[in-house]
Amino acid sequence: TKEQGKGTGLGLATVYGAILDHHGIIDVTSEVGKGTSFFMTLPCSDERAETHHKNKELLQGTGRILLVDDEDSIREAGKYMLEDMGYTVLLADNGKVAVELYESLHREIDIVIMDVIMPKMSGSEAFYKMKSINPDCRIIMISGFTKNEDIQKLKESGLAAFIKKPFSDVELNRVIEEVLEQSE
Repeated sequence: TKEQGKGTGLGLATVYGAILDHHGIIDVTSEVGKGTSFFMTLPCSDERAETHHKNKELLQGTGRILLVDDEDSIREAGKYMLEDMGYTVLLADNGKVAVELYESLHREIDIVIMDVIMPKMSGSEAFYKMKSINPDCRIIMISGFTKNEDIQKLKESGLAAFIKKPFSDVELNRVIEEVLEQSE
């Protein structure tokens, strides 16, 4: 809802973070031509709510993921999702910090999940710097606003995957599993 470069306009990530902080859940159903419904459940007790979609069990993984996004709410929600899947998570709030972390810890980082549009150093710039440090690094880019030709250039340079914001934990889990399988 905002102009490019003026923020992502993704209030859903903020809502998701608030719901998780209160031990609630959000279930999403979407059907082309019919629309999207969000079901938010907040508990009346201290016990965590159970998801309505029991068939969407997350595959558990191991390893370290570097999550890079300039929005606090997206980093926190993403960290929660990834830890729920079994991963250890490092956080960075921009591409410059991410490259510095990757440079010192790249042998310990299994996957980088990084926003495309960020201040100080964009995700695209950080992508190329990380690839120069380790050509085999596995990077998943995320964004709400990105031109297809930009993503295509990154794919041609070794981008492992792209996910459009907002995304669910189930979608993120599936993409991570696909990226890990590709590298085996």
